[in-house]
Amino acid sequence: MTRQAIRQARKAIGLPASADVGHLANMISALRSAVEEHLQTTIDSAGITTMHLAALYPEDLRDACEYARLAYLSFPMRYRLLYETITAYAGYGHGLCHDYRDREGCKREQDNMGWD
Repeated sequence: MTRQAIRQARKAIGLPASADVGHLANMISALRSAVEEHLQTTIDSAGITTMHLAALYPEDLRDACEYARLAYLSFPMRYRLLYETITAYAGYGHGLCHDYRDREGCKREQDNMGWD
């Protein structure tokens, strides 16, 4: 059986796609519960930021969120993972487009964006 077939079979019987995905799902669920309690609101979706880890793939994060019953928000990124270095850079106001609702404008800004 291929790795993908095993993942699908596990998911079909209600298990996480892999043991690692199960661990990720447990951490995501615990974080979600803590944030929901703190904010007094329900969270049904999230974008996941991660550090650079060998062998962590977007499908692992999607599957972990699915197992934790949380919609996974993806980002139009080159490598499809949102690393903490990128989010820290954005947190300081760098690399962001003027109006996120204007896709074409954001694309033009990105093409002309200087990295300071």
